[in-house]
Amino acid sequence: ELVQMLTKYMDVTCYMPDQDIFQVGRPADLLMFVLSGEALVMDGTDEPRKLVQKSVYGEACVLGITPVHPLTVRATTLVVAQTVRRRYLLSCIERAEGQSEVFETLVKEVKITQATTERLHLRMKRMPCFREAQ
Repeated sequence: ELVQMLTKYMDVTCYMPDQDIFQVGRPADLLMFVLSGEALVMDGTDEPRKLVQKSVYGEACVLGITPVHPLTVRATTLVVAQTVRRRYLLSCIERAEGQSEVFETLVKEVKITQATTERLHLRMKRMPCFREAQ
C-alpha cells in the first residue's frame, strides 16, 4: 500500500557521469532508488561504496535523522534514478495504515543506538512495505 501511494510522487531523474547527485553538507530531502547505472558514495576510503541498480540512498536524510548529506554521491556512469521528496514520503507514511508507528519506532531506534546508515538501509529493506517492491 505505501509503495503504491509513493509511485505517484516519484520523479525519474538522469545524472551524467561525474555529476554530483548529492553533495556533502547540502540540505537533504530526497530518497533515491537507482534504476540503472553506477554511482560512488565518496566516503574518503580507497574503495567507496557503489550504488548500482536497486540500490537505495538517502534513508537517514529523508527520515529526518540527518538534515544534510553526510557524503557526496557522484555518478560514474549515466545513472537513472527514481526519487521521492521527504514531504511526500512522510505524507504517504501518515496515510498508510499502521506505517506511521513503524517508521516512528525505526527512527527512535536509530537515534538511540546511533546505528549506521547501512544498518538503517538493511532495516528498511526488510520492512514488508519495501520488501514487496524489490
